[in-house]
Amino acid sequence: MHLRWVLALLLLLALGVGASAQQAAPTDSGKTLKVGVYVEPPFVEPGPNGYRGLAVELWEWTADRNELDFAYQALPTIHDLLQAAEKGEIDVAVAPLTITEDRLKRVDFTQPWFNGGLRVMIEESRSYGIREILRGLVDAGHVRIYLWIAAIVFGATVLLTAVDRHFDQDFPRRWHEGMAESFYHVMSVATSGKAAHKQMFGVFGRILAALWMVCGVTLVAYVTSSITTVMTTNALTNQIAGFSDLNGKTVGVLKGSVAEAYSRDRGIGTVSYGDLPQAVQGLLGREVSALVGDAAALEFYDRSHPQLPITEVGGIVHREMLGFALPQGSPLVHELSLAIIAATEEGLLDRLRLKYLGSSN
Repeated sequence: MHLRWVLALLLLLALGVGASAQQAAPTDSGKTLKVGVYVEPPFVEPGPNGYRGLAVELWEWTADRNELDFAYQALPTIHDLLQAAEKGEIDVAVAPLTITEDRLKRVDFTQPWFNGGLRVMIEESRSYGIREILRGLVDAGHVRIYLWIAAIVFGATVLLTAVDRHFDQDFPRRWHEGMAESFYHVMSVATSGKAAHKQMFGVFGRILAALWMVCGVTLVAYVTSSITTVMTTNALTNQIAGFSDLNGKTVGVLKGSVAEAYSRDRGIGTVSYGDLPQAVQGLLGREVSALVGDAAALEFYDRSHPQLPITEVGGIVHREMLGFALPQGSPLVHELSLAIIAATEEGLLDRLRLKYLGSSN
């Protein structure tokens, strides 16, 4: 009988200890959380007293709701931020982090708090300089023909010099002076179709001069048309109206981002940058043909820098959901998810979208 009472008492004590442990685990109020951030306006950006932005305000609201103490720690790239969360070096990762199957194998995510997607940014009214034209001429095989034309002009210059030195007593005796004189006559016929050279050899000479004039006009027409064709082709083939026009081009992406993986999976060449300002400089410096990134971040950067010749094209591709990332097994996931749901129900997220994005949609 006494044994039964003792066992019952031990069972009640065990249940009481377990319940109190479960209640204490989620908040761990005595601990200051390490909150990693990655700067990407309008979600996270430096402020007068630390950081501000859509994601930061949402995080601070959820932290205040759960009475959590925390300190921010900035990381240079999305890759570094996720790696720190995976290793447990930070307790929460606050940034526009896309929830993907691959990332869920490494970290836990809260309830999504934003629906976004990827979009393309290009340089507005991009012009094409000498370098692009030369590359187009080489690719089309025109430069090889230009070299043949140059060889023919040189040969004609040498031949005309030799003939004039032999038959024209007034022709300069020095070779370099004679070559210069002959080169002028050859190019005059080739470019203008007019022969300023002294008539020689009677009818035969006139026929030769006429044939050279025809050849000269043809050469000029060919050079002009080939350059025009290359310029037109460049303008057409380099027009980017959306993601479907990126095949065969190189795009800029943020290191460790979903845009990086999405572009590479589709065979598009990428150049990875640490942050969006670096990527935009790469775009304007002609390092890449376009940028692929989070639509909201690209649009916000464009609005914030009206002096830059950049614009977004095409619709949103690869719809995605954003959330906060935590180390796997973190007891904070449930509490933060409940707070995010409450923020949605109370209209806080709509107000934050309107404040930072100009739209609550």
